[in-house]
Amino acid sequence: MTKLFPNQKPDETVLCIIRKHWFAYIPHLLLGFLVMAGLVSLLFGFYWYFTDFSSLTVAASAVFTSMILLAALFLMLYGLVDHYLDILVITDEKLIDIKQNGLFGQEINEIHLLDIENISVKLNGVLGVYLKFGSLEIRTGTEHEDFTIDMIPKAAKTARYVMELHTKYLKEQEQKISIEDVIDSPNNKLPDLSEKKLAKSRKRISI
Repeated sequence: MTKLFPNQKPDETVLCIIRKHWFAYIPHLLLGFLVMAGLVSLLFGFYWYFTDFSSLTVAASAVFTSMILLAALFLMLYGLVDHYLDILVITDEKLIDIKQNGLFGQEINEIHLLDIENISVKLNGVLGVYLKFGSLEIRTGTEHEDFTIDMIPKAAKTARYVMELHTKYLKEQEQKISIEDVIDSPNNKLPDLSEKKLAKSRKRISI
């Protein structure tokens, strides 16, 4: 089995992979087109101002034009790679937020379903409401800092899905507690997982 992230367990099932909303790629695309538009304007002004061209001038302008075009294409390619490799992986045990830093760097954050206390959905302005993308603000209730995952398509639906997985996982863990665990625990109390963690399942998603 091919691993999608470093700490993936052999029996861990990947339920879905979510990429950022396509609107996140627009700034990179616009920047590339602006560079191209600036190049075209510069060339028109250059040919308008100079009427007599030597072979050296033509060669220099061709090299300059090629360099600018390559820079614009690189900007758009960089944005495309960054957009495609920025993913949120949801498994039956945890969330994995993979952020692409440049062409060769990655930042990976993991959030176990048991650690999730609450998920807030923040829609990004009018476009976020209309195109249904936003940020997931995940409160963990542990010593780790809270997590924010931006530009998630159908953010409210994704948040509800994660909280449903959270509740389902807690119930599955409760069922795995055997009668021996109850008897051996002090005062015949259930372990912390069933008493405290189940209380965390009674959370609401705020939008």
